[in-house]
Amino acid sequence: MNLFDSSFLPPPQPPVLLIGSETLLQSWLNQLEDHLGKIAVSYNSASFNLYIGRPGPDLSQFDAAFSNILLEPANQQVINFWRERATDPLLRRRLELFRRNFLGAEVSKAPQISETRNQINDRLIKFQPQVSGKKINRSEITEILRNHPDPATRRKVYEQALSPLSARLSAEVAELLRLRNVEARRLGYATFADLQLALLGLNRAGLFELFGHLEELTAPAYQAFLENSRQAFKLDRVEPWDLQWLADRKASLPEPAFTRSKIPGLIRDLLGKFGLDLATLPVELVTKDIPFGGLCFTIKVPDDIRIVSNPRDGYPSFRTLVHEYGHAIHAAFNRQSYFTLKRENGIFNEGMAETLAFFTHYPAWLESVTGLDTKQVARYRAENNARRIVRLRSLMAQAHFEIEAYDNPTENLDRLLAQYEARYLGLPVNLTPRWAASSFPTTHPVYRQNYILADLMAAQTHAALYRQFGSFFDLESNERAKVFDFLRENYFAPGNSLEWTDKITRATGQPLSVNFLTGELGL
Repeated sequence: MNLFDSSFLPPPQPPVLLIGSETLLQSWLNQLEDHLGKIAVSYNSASFNLYIGRPGPDLSQFDAAFSNILLEPANQQVINFWRERATDPLLRRRLELFRRNFLGAEVSKAPQISETRNQINDRLIKFQPQVSGKKINRSEITEILRNHPDPATRRKVYEQALSPLSARLSAEVAELLRLRNVEARRLGYATFADLQLALLGLNRAGLFELFGHLEELTAPAYQAFLENSRQAFKLDRVEPWDLQWLADRKASLPEPAFTRSKIPGLIRDLLGKFGLDLATLPVELVTKDIPFGGLCFTIKVPDDIRIVSNPRDGYPSFRTLVHEYGHAIHAAFNRQSYFTLKRENGIFNEGMAETLAFFTHYPAWLESVTGLDTKQVARYRAENNARRIVRLRSLMAQAHFEIEAYDNPTENLDRLLAQYEARYLGLPVNLTPRWAASSFPTTHPVYRQNYILADLMAAQTHAALYRQFGSFFDLESNERAKVFDFLRENYFAPGNSLEWTDKITRATGQPLSVNFLTGELGL
């Protein structure tokens, strides 16, 4: 599709008085959403091609096309006029989502911000890490930090692989944070982080209260993990490059069960338990060295979904891919017609991905795949809780850091990150440049708390599934299909026609709570 075809231009912006009825409003709104959907498909396709190394158009032109619609004052005037006047509930929902889209676009689609973001992202994708002059890829970095027994080698990778990129980009990413703040303050928010949290249905005080609660509940188990690991491996102290290695030594599954060649078959078999045939799903899988273990591109919901994967041997790599298929299935079974209702809150998106991944925690599944007996699986699950707590506390450190980085982007952000890692992870303050080498502050700002909330959502959902259906892998095939029906009807099909918090309450019988996750972790 040529972005500049006349058929691709937005509909005329009518004066408010020319839209005198809900019927006219709905007709105009349908046109607006259709144009946004077309631009989104082009943008998503171009982003996908960028990540897999194919040539494609500059993403800035799509940001400009979005801006022509979302930043147009006449469009905002119509939406704001009708938002409190429309009587049809679904129409009111669409108008409210447009209001949020307008707020988000004021920042994300501002030309200087989108151009800066795209330029930084291009450099993030193309960067080639090196250690002692030898080129390595992103997945090798993860693999070494997870599995290499020599602490000197792990330290070298930790300190050398991405620090040049972070040092090179830190001023540019800090400027991106500053630019976002300027726009957010113009809209009445203290910082961009506060705006972003508000658009997710969160606020800083409530989120930090949740972090404090989780920090307190996980502290005894985490401190025991650190001290036991230090003694077991005769370390003077646990350093940042030791943490993932120690977590993987604490709990691991037999790697022969999760070799790279077996992972596609395991995915196919797991989805088959729900009555799904992977071959018939509108999902394409592409293998590529990317800065993530996996990434799901919902090119066009629900018809065109693509996963870029960077697989390695081992359960963590397999679980990452299950998570990405969770995103894909969520999108493939969305049954909404309008662009705004097809796009869901980032928290809920991650919650749906984790809901699928949580099925790989079940003892019956682990026994069948690994060949371990019941006692061995029980021991693994108990030990794996330590690794999950490491992940939760690491995410809290990263999320807390990024939110507060917006308070003063000109301060030493390497030190700020190191201080939060020292707090949440009990590690020595380490000033190795690394914060700007992560793609999150650039492409997915103020996002990492979503993974914590996703864990809460998945644990609560699985508790509800158990109450209603029993243990999934002990069910007959027709009963397992009912589990999928439950997820589809309560979570996938409604799309964004309901608030994500309302969907959780409706499906599980209560608002989102930490109790199910902490209970599952034995806390």
